[in-house]
Amino acid sequence: MKTKIYFSFLFVSLLFIATISSAQSGRFSVGAEAGLALGNNIYSKSSYPLGFGLSFRYEHPIGDKLAVMGTIGGQYFYNKGFDIAVGGNSVFTNQTVSTLITVPIMVGVRYYVSEQQKGFYGSFETGMAAAIGSGNSNATTSTFQGSNLSQSNTSGTDTTVNFAFAPGFGYHLSRVDFGMRYQSIAGKDGSFNTLNLRIGLVFGKR
Repeated sequence: MKTKIYFSFLFVSLLFIATISSAQSGRFSVGAEAGLALGNNIYSKSSYPLGFGLSFRYEHPIGDKLAVMGTIGGQYFYNKGFDIAVGGNSVFTNQTVSTLITVPIMVGVRYYVSEQQKGFYGSFETGMAAAIGSGNSNATTSTFQGSNLSQSNTSGTDTTVNFAFAPGFGYHLSRVDFGMRYQSIAGKDGSFNTLNLRIGLVFGKR
């Protein structure tokens, strides 16, 4: 139920941003993203090293150099690992396949160094992000001769919605926006921190 409500809000927000982006004073962009996981907790670079996704952004200028923006996006992270422990006369093998999808909805500000929607800029965004994790585990304990002593299989999906923030910088051309940001999504088992690169195609007049 919580997931359905969140994605309903995501869909409505996307329609709203797409509608207001048609105004002459604002610009809309669609971007391809790559995320590199950081840190050493369960959401670390060893668990979910690299993710890919898309984001949609609306930017509205305020004055000569400042702009406000809203961003909706999603990234997909995948992990397949093998753990083998040897003790006594047995070998324990655990194969785990898991995925993590992050869906942030954030608002923020952007400041251009030279002029509005041109050249270098710095930015800061904050909001909420859904983290959708799923996976399955196949654990087997066997002797060195290959006879199985025990085996278990588990699977499940979990969705949480948490606070997120993202400082960043980039360079804006006429129709292309290059950006990099440090994104942090809070969680009960530690924050999921990523370094994200975005290349966006920009629509609308400056």
